Amino acid sequence: MILRIKKLFWKQKTQFELECLVNGEVMPIEEASDSMFAHKLMGDGIMIRPYDGVVVAPCDGVISMIYPTKHAIGITIDDNTQILIHFGTDSAKLNGKGFELLVRPNQEVKVGDVLWNADLKYIKDNALDENIIVVFTKIKDGAELEKKYGKMQCHDMMLRVKG
Repeated sequence: MILRIKKLFWKQKTQFELECLVNGEVMPIEEASDSMFAHKLMGDGIMIRPYDGVVVAPCDGVISMIYPTKHAIGITIDDNTQILIHFGTDSAKLNGKGFELLVRPNQEVKVGDVLWNADLKYIKDNALDENIIVVFTKIKDGAELEKKYGKMQCHDMMLRVKG
């Protein structure tokens, strides 16, 4: 008797997508100048070199954290998924200067809602860099990130979570 084993390939479903949150160039997170992000110690994600300082929500969610120096925001997407949006490298030392936050903790946001209106020139001149990091600090086990790189406008799809 010969046993035949069938391999079943399950098509991974897209859980959700993140839209580009700023006009800019989306790049691999491994190119970040902050080694904590480059080595994915906080999680996987992407980096964006912004062309302007208007930053919008990349997805629907709830503002779960705002760093006191206004340079970082956490968004809870669902029970299994949280992202951190970190604006600039070494930008905590700016003590909030250059960052006009337009959200508050526990606020529900929809994709496209404005989060920050930042003074990009001030941040470029006074922080190590102006790059924005988007990292998944909590994600469903087995989920895969499909990333899209290059120049993008707000609302272009930049990242898809599958699994």
